[in-house]
Amino acid sequence: MTATLADGSTAHGDVLVGADGIRSAVRSQRLPQVPVIATGVRGIGVFGRTPLTPELDALMPDILNQGVLMAVDRAGSRLLIATFRPRRPAAEAAKDIAPDVELDDVPAYVMISCSVMPGTVVPPASDWTADTAGVLQESMLEAVAGWHPAAQALVRGLDLDSVFAIPFGFLEPAENWEPSRVTILGDAAHGMLPTLGMGANLALNDAALLTEQLDRYGRGEIDLFDAIGTYETQMREIAYPVLRMTLDHDKNFGGGGLAKAEGSGESS
Repeated sequence: MTATLADGSTAHGDVLVGADGIRSAVRSQRLPQVPVIATGVRGIGVFGRTPLTPELDALMPDILNQGVLMAVDRAGSRLLIATFRPRRPAAEAAKDIAPDVELDDVPAYVMISCSVMPGTVVPPASDWTADTAGVLQESMLEAVAGWHPAAQALVRGLDLDSVFAIPFGFLEPAENWEPSRVTILGDAAHGMLPTLGMGANLALNDAALLTEQLDRYGRGEIDLFDAIGTYETQMREIAYPVLRMTLDHDKNFGGGGLAKAEGSGESS
């Protein structure tokens, strides 16, 4: 297998593994019939950092310190919350662990990604102006109006210079294909919406499955194409159902699937 790199140089090997993300250059050649389908999750995709001040800390329930969380109101608004509290300054830790590495200390903060109100346009990065982050923040504040004071404070305290957007997309991958010396894993194989927080876990699982099969080939227990084909079958069986579940992001995170059922007073 020979891969031609962007600078014109080449690399040679027995197998090429495309682990180069949802817009994979490897997949675009290996499976050109599998496009990226652009989509949005109404503002979840606009990220920013809110400094963790003593005042904000006093408002925050302890549960917000227990990992990456998604708060929903079952009416369409969502707030992703991830608190960063360094146990010790990064520069100090580096001196003990890797003295030759210099790191800047980063004060405690909360990463958030909040829904915007219906009709709010999140422009592509190339079209952002000096006012874009502030406009999105105002829409976020409206989306969490009436929420817990900590949620409102998290949005109100956003460092506008830290705000950026990541365009979301997903793959509707081919059901099967003939194995070859080129294979794919992770987002390159099953890029999905972040609804269930499973993308990275599935990529690691792919790597474990592929390593196991290549190890079998290395021991002479299986043909190379059989090894690749076995991995790809296992990957599809495990990852594809999760990918399709993520497409129901509204059902899982407070959108249409939780709207009141027609003709009833209960949530569906």
